[in-house]
Amino acid sequence: MKSLYKYLIILGVIAMVFTSCEDFLAVNEDPDKPDTDKLVEATVLPGLEGRWAYNGIAHRGIDAFYHMVQWVRVGAEPTGLWGNDIRPDNSGSAWYLFTDVQKHAVILEDLAVESGNEHYQGIAQVIKAWGWATLTDYFGDIPMTEAFQYPENVSPAYDSQETVYTEVFRLLDAAIANLQTTMDPDADAVGSDDIIYRGDIESWVKLAYSLKARYSIRLCYAPGHTTTAQADAALTALSNGMASSADDANFVHYTGTGYRSAYYEHGPGWTDVQRLTPSSFVVDTMKATNDPRVPVYFDLDANDEYTGWVSGTYVLVEGYYPSFISNGYVGPTYPETIMNYVECKFLEAEAYALKEDYVNAQAAWEDAITSNMTGLGIEQADIDTYIAQFTFPTDVESAQAFIMMQKYVANFTKNSEMYFDFVRTGYPAIHFKDYNVAAISDVTTPHKWPYPTDEQERNVNCPDQGNSYDALTEKVWWDNK
Repeated sequence: MKSLYKYLIILGVIAMVFTSCEDFLAVNEDPDKPDTDKLVEATVLPGLEGRWAYNGIAHRGIDAFYHMVQWVRVGAEPTGLWGNDIRPDNSGSAWYLFTDVQKHAVILEDLAVESGNEHYQGIAQVIKAWGWATLTDYFGDIPMTEAFQYPENVSPAYDSQETVYTEVFRLLDAAIANLQTTMDPDADAVGSDDIIYRGDIESWVKLAYSLKARYSIRLCYAPGHTTTAQADAALTALSNGMASSADDANFVHYTGTGYRSAYYEHGPGWTDVQRLTPSSFVVDTMKATNDPRVPVYFDLDANDEYTGWVSGTYVLVEGYYPSFISNGYVGPTYPETIMNYVECKFLEAEAYALKEDYVNAQAAWEDAITSNMTGLGIEQADIDTYIAQFTFPTDVESAQAFIMMQKYVANFTKNSEMYFDFVRTGYPAIHFKDYNVAAISDVTTPHKWPYPTDEQERNVNCPDQGNSYDALTEKVWWDNK
């Protein structure tokens, strides 16, 4: 695939030979190991960010879009992963974050520690924190402490999810400290090799704080934690986090066929999905509230209306087609969104709702909607009309349900956060079988992914999942509502 990621990876691995993640996991040798004597931070960072955007954000997001029925398949019946049936033989896509992202974040951090460059070290720690959190959110217990010790250790032990989350917060705190260090004038400064923030270190600090807020809310129902304490932790972090959409962490694309967005490339290149098609759930939900984002997100269908589709059904009437996701929205330069200000405002709204402070919760929700719609070019009068139709709930459960539904729409085709929100809260409530003919449950999508077959066969420390493992009912540690 010709894309910006390809060029960045080549740039970032001048002294590396990258091979497939599948090959790395399938044999007891390390074809992905670079000659670190020939590497410097500025050559590793762009390749790492390209992998983070493509493998970490886009691929995980695409999975989530299908699971949470934002995207659907028109020309072929979905099965397996696309039908939200997660099994050991198809769960490897998330597991490959070990080699797609984490391994290279470790390399960057090691190089930065060796050279004494705190800013590169801080960036590596932010990415590592995201990676450990994402891996454990899918699988629960994972190898972390003993990861990447090949060839000395080919069967790393598993750390509990609670232990992993302790490390996530440690990394983010360490990143903030390193990023706020005054650098030696003779040290290599982060610059254009940073595709996300172009060397703006203060923006990396804000991202680290914002991620602390995301993961604080993630643990609001975890054993040993309370919703109010986690809400307070999130609000404290947000006070130092993203202050506007100018702080968004986006992997931005150039124009031209060699630099296209991974989301965009996922649709036009697949003949069986017939462009990117929205679910009827998304379209009907938005139309019911006269959402002004409808004509931004979607194209008109063959009848000059806005209609979604049920995943796995077929076009039976010649010449008919549903609405597609607009190329003006998910187009060739559409960015991969690591985190944005809109998400921060929704986190703030939920945190206040968990504290039963509905006045501030509503204010944060209104800010989230306003920022989201303004960024899409929607007029303020239309934004005000949209907001005015709702009465903000004044009990915790109803407020959380309302916020999650609103966040789901605003997060349309952004990243996988709405999947983890659903696992954590149960919202938005979706009758999955109404929108996906291959759904294996009407009330839920899988909560905990099983360990891939390769991992079970090759790591003697991989937990035994037995033959009755059910991804719909198994839960990670923090999934305790």
